[in-house]
Amino acid sequence: MTSRWVLNTARSTYAVSLALDDTVLVLDYFGPATDLVPAWEPQSMPPIMSTFADYAPVEFAALGTRNVHGSELIVEYPDAVRGSRFRYVDHRFDEGAEGTHLAVRFADERGLEVEQHIRARSSSDVVERWVVFRDARETGEPIRLARAFTGAVSINAPAGARIDYLAGGYLREMFPRSVDLEVGTLRIGSRQGLTSHLFAPTMSVRVLGHDGEPDPAAGVLGIALAWSGSWAMQAEAHPNGLVRVSAGLDDEGTTLVLTPGREIESPRILALHTSGGPDELARAWHRYQRTEVLRSTSGYHRPVVYNSWEATELDVRADHQLELADVAAELGAEVFVVDDGWFAGRIDGNSGLGDWTADPGAFLDGLAAFGQRVIARGLRFGLWIEPEGVSPDSDLLREHPNWVYEENGLPQAAVRSQYVLDLGNPAAYSWIERTLRRLLTDHPITYLKWDMTRPVTSPGSHGGGPSFEWSLAHTHAYYRLLEMIRREFPHVTVEGCAGGGGRVRQRGPRPGRRGLGERRHRAPRSPARARRVPPRLPSGDHVVLGHHGAGHARSGAVLPGVQVRRRDGGRARPQRRPAPVDARRTRHRTVDDRVVPRAQAGVAQR
Repeated sequence: MTSRWVLNTARSTYAVSLALDDTVLVLDYFGPATDLVPAWEPQSMPPIMSTFADYAPVEFAALGTRNVHGSELIVEYPDAVRGSRFRYVDHRFDEGAEGTHLAVRFADERGLEVEQHIRARSSSDVVERWVVFRDARETGEPIRLARAFTGAVSINAPAGARIDYLAGGYLREMFPRSVDLEVGTLRIGSRQGLTSHLFAPTMSVRVLGHDGEPDPAAGVLGIALAWSGSWAMQAEAHPNGLVRVSAGLDDEGTTLVLTPGREIESPRILALHTSGGPDELARAWHRYQRTEVLRSTSGYHRPVVYNSWEATELDVRADHQLELADVAAELGAEVFVVDDGWFAGRIDGNSGLGDWTADPGAFLDGLAAFGQRVIARGLRFGLWIEPEGVSPDSDLLREHPNWVYEENGLPQAAVRSQYVLDLGNPAAYSWIERTLRRLLTDHPITYLKWDMTRPVTSPGSHGGGPSFEWSLAHTHAYYRLLEMIRREFPHVTVEGCAGGGGRVRQRGPRPGRRGLGERRHRAPRSPARARRVPPRLPSGDHVVLGHHGAGHARSGAVLPGVQVRRRDGGRARPQRRPAPVDARRTRHRTVDDRVVPRAQAGVAQR
């Protein structure tokens, strides 16, 4: 029986083998492409109070097999047994022109199976890994997975490692941070139901030399988790000189429940190793994006966008928006996006979300006719929407109060004056799907700005599934909606804007189709940040002058002195804003058009 497998990417080799009496997979080698792959062997007896499993480069470890250092899987059985021991069952190893796929199945004595998958493609340097958890029993009480990470990637680092990661907050996402980790654990993640503004699900590892600086000869290890929901990632530096980076579903707010016959696929870990430095790591991530993630490398799904938010905020009227569209066309933009405020009942930031029909007072001839007028100016027509959001003052919430997340029967407190729809509820999901179809069918929309401006803070589900799997259900429903748009409206570009850069939209490629990523709302603005963002999706920044400061990345106008080419090849003069449009104008159009102070206007802040 073969017990060792070698997978090659475009420029690297990844080798694993069965070890410790066929109970685990260990990483033999991950580095520059080679035909001479060394095998992992224990160098000596493990330290007292430890086992071989605790300091081996184990790909996926369970509590019960590994007991001193961290594990990726914690199983809780109905009879209060906690932990499990797995043994090899069988494997599949498929080699083709495009790459190699290894699947190794392990099982314990109680019917729980863990199938570990590894895929390497010749078109990129990235190794993809995921796990399928399967309850192979015919009958029995549910099995709970209190932790269900995807796996771990190990690297030898006797003097420790420099862990590079990205942290920040709203309007300041993805600032580079570094920690020299000699012994101990660094953990980042999100419990918010989306990636969050606080951390990006990625780390890079540089082995430290004896002088305390990264050793160039060791290269760089990059890890990313391709997932849009709650997540966790940690780097663990062992005293024996091994650094393991593990990642997967958040284990504080998520518990998976397996019943006989059920299986759950984990999010995917993306890993790559480069022999160069951080710049080469960035180039490798970008190659992966271009070859495996994007459905097209043409400019259609990465257009120049003019967004209306900063100019008018919630005071959306057809005449104002068409004036902005004229400016957008003159500047050479390709898409004009009407942002928040276009729908009925959006009097202020406390109302209207969920009632996705055009405001008849703002669009006297209807939104479809307005869209055609935008198109007549040589622009594509785009629209902002927040499908998961619902306002307390909305017809949707009054009609379906049980569609929002709640915990223990108590409605959660509103954040930003809104709630979140439970996408795990089949009725709520179907309603969102129908709404998106209606908007994209009845209007000439070819660009959709999908926002998500608040976290899920009190998760609980009316949907019939386990409430502790809410993040998993929500994220998979989000993916199904994106896939529906991709399948039925392939001409529509979707921009992911979760309050800026709050949600990653890439979950890894699937056989026969590309990933979901098209545009992110904000991206790194410095080389240091760009090196650490995998994969760096096409992105858009709003740029505005005035009260935000010259050149502040936010919205609307162009920078001073920038020469913008018109479509006819001429040169357009940069403008701050069209004079007739005043961002301070009141939203209450039925009163009059007088300019009032922003505080009196009740204009929502974003």
